[in-house]
Formats: sequence, structure tokens, C-alpha cells
Amino acid sequence: MPKGKPWSIQEEKQLRGLRADGKSIKAISVIMKKSQGSIKQKLRRLGFKQVVVTPENQAVTTTSTELIVPEDLPSVEEALLKLAAAMKALEKPGLSKTEIMRLRALIQATGLYQKKFADYINYRKIEQRVTEVTEELERLAKREQKRADKPRITGKGFTRSRTSLHNGARPASFIRPNNQAKGKEVTTKE
Repeated sequence: MPKGKPWSIQEEKQLRGLRADGKSIKAISVIMKKSQGSIKQKLRRLGFKQVVVTPENQAVTTTSTELIVPEDLPSVEEALLKLAAAMKALEKPGLSKTEIMRLRALIQATGLYQKKFADYINYRKIEQRVTEVTEELERLAKREQKRADKPRITGKGFTRSRTSLHNGARPASFIRPNNQAKGKEVTTKE
């Protein structure tokens, strides 16, 4: 197949603009003084989808850069159904090279989607567990703070410090009556 003159950047910009304005391939070929075949091929290479014009979609043009983000992720079952449909379609004889490439890309995308979907599910489980552990730690910290703020009463009018010795005994200097001023050490004889 003989190759023509390469497209300049200005020509590509002009082609994109004309296509975005909804011009037909025939009109673009007249404006740009290039064949309809070269216009179609360049549009395909630039990522534009070919649209079959019917009375219902006459004014509609689409490009591959338009992405429709779904509300919910498709399930793995839906992805497997698409995979099975693509594999079945590949069995048909007489497919064009473009259609075969499209189906193969769909098969590869389905496999990648399944892997990423599994990663996403694992990520969501880890994220949920981290949130649960964080909430539990905050709850325990608040409970411990309340316990630390509450004085411990060990007998009539006496408060004990939280400091303890290894054998469990407490020196007499750690015991003071509640009504005595803080800062004055009280010792008792045992």
C-alpha cells in the first residue's frame, strides 16, 4: 500500500476540530483536500470511533476519549460473561482484523479487571479492618483515661497512689488522708 505525505500537527488539529464540529468524512476530505480513506484511517489512529450514521444518531459523534463511569462496579460474573461473549465471537469466521483486535483487547481488559477487582475487594477489607482497629483503640484510650482520672478509695478516707512495689506492699508515706492538704507527706507507724 503506497503511503502518502505524512500529516502535520496543524492538519491533525484541523481534523480533530472538524470532526468535533460534526463534519462528515466526505466534507472533511473536501475541506482538507485528502482522500476519504486517509481521513478514516487517520481518525482511527487518533482514537476516534467510526459511527454508522442512521436517522436516529445522525448528529451523534463519539470518540474513544469519552468515558462513561458506571455508578457501581460490574461484578466478576458480569466480567466473565463479557469474556465468554468475546471468546465466542472470536470463533466466527471472516472477522475483520480490527474486530479481532477489539475482541482480544476486550479479553485482556476482562482479565485485568478481574485482577484489579480482587485487589479492590482486598483493599476494602483491609481498609475496613484498619478503621475498626482505630475505633477500638480510641474507645480503649477513652476508657483508660476515665479510669486514670477516677481516684481509688481503699479504706475510710484514704487514697492510694497507683505506684506499687514488686512485693505488693506500699510504703506508709504513700498513704494520706483525703482531708489533709496535698504536698504534705504523712507517715504512719505499722
